[in-house]
Amino acid sequence: MDIPQEDTRHYSALYHLLTAMAFCLPLSIALAEPLAFLCILLWIVVAARTKRLRSALHSPLFGPVAAFVLIAVVVSLFGVRPAQSIRKFHRLALPLMIFVIAEVADAKREGTGVLPRLVIAFITGTVLLGVYDLVRVPIQVWQGRSWFDTGNMRDPQFYLVALGFLCAYVLFGDRRRRAPWMALFIALAGLILHFKRGVWFSFLLGISGLAVVVRKWKLVALVVLCAGLILLIPQVRERIGQINDEFRLGQGGRVAIWTRVVPALLSQHPLGMGFCAIRHEDLAAYAPYIQPKLSHLHNNLFQVVVETGWPGLAAWLAWMSTTWMLLLLLSREPDDPPSPRKWIACGAFSAFTGLMVNGLVESNFSDTEILMLLCLLMGITSALWTSRTTPDSAS
Repeated sequence: MDIPQEDTRHYSALYHLLTAMAFCLPLSIALAEPLAFLCILLWIVVAARTKRLRSALHSPLFGPVAAFVLIAVVVSLFGVRPAQSIRKFHRLALPLMIFVIAEVADAKREGTGVLPRLVIAFITGTVLLGVYDLVRVPIQVWQGRSWFDTGNMRDPQFYLVALGFLCAYVLFGDRRRRAPWMALFIALAGLILHFKRGVWFSFLLGISGLAVVVRKWKLVALVVLCAGLILLIPQVRERIGQINDEFRLGQGGRVAIWTRVVPALLSQHPLGMGFCAIRHEDLAAYAPYIQPKLSHLHNNLFQVVVETGWPGLAAWLAWMSTTWMLLLLLSREPDDPPSPRKWIACGAFSAFTGLMVNGLVESNFSDTEILMLLCLLMGITSALWTSRTTPDSAS
């Protein structure tokens, strides 16, 4: 369908807004989230004018996304805290970003390279975050703070995704360029400095999974070598040694939540408590000790089923598994002729796998920043899938 000149300018504006959102996402949710909603609003207006809104219906992700959102809304309205859930309903609009990205990539296909530039914008923002952490963390340690208290759970997952794309670029892109290698080093340093064991293992599994899928066995050896070298850092060994704390009920760790809290909440609320309806007191009522202010279950599967019930979990699993299968198929496409499609698909596969693995020990889907990050990856997935019949286009 031909797009009127005026709407072409609107899609160009959308493209620039998406690029700005991808750049800001690792740096500031206060900037990235308004940009995301502005993109969604503008897309709805433009798509309605051009009658391209229905193109979202052709995405393999539309059905699972719609089913999950519908179930989450219905369960929340009849849940334990409807008012609290309704205040978080804006998060359920963020998955529309998937279709915004796919639509803009399709509308601006003529040699613009939407997806490569979107990924590069995200990597650039993550590298700037890494430079900041490389300065911030040593200063805080010098001021007397523990290495393990300088990090957070959010930022390492940005590094994980950026590393997935960078490793894929090194495999299938131009290895002679220095910038990707510098960015890879900074992102890896940032990943290590946050001392989050779950993200470490998730990154290793994501990259190893990619190596197996594309049959790059040297990458597996390189991953093993890098892991061995990282283990030479005393703080890394100490942090890994602390993993036993998670298995002590008295520490209020993950095992206490998974074995005490989750079964009790499921038995009491079999149809779900409602989207984002869980509070700290709900957890503290069923375990001897829960970390102060903690209001999530440290596991995406448990979080989704407790919030939205078994139907919600089924829809969520269909959504995530469909995305993963699409990325798997895209990663296996032959790289002939060479194009950015290959490294983008492989990078997204590694990144998405890593985030899903990390979601087994951290409720990252309930974090707005990581939900937006997942939607970014899913939008890239949908765009690659719908454009797979045009191999000369990366967007």
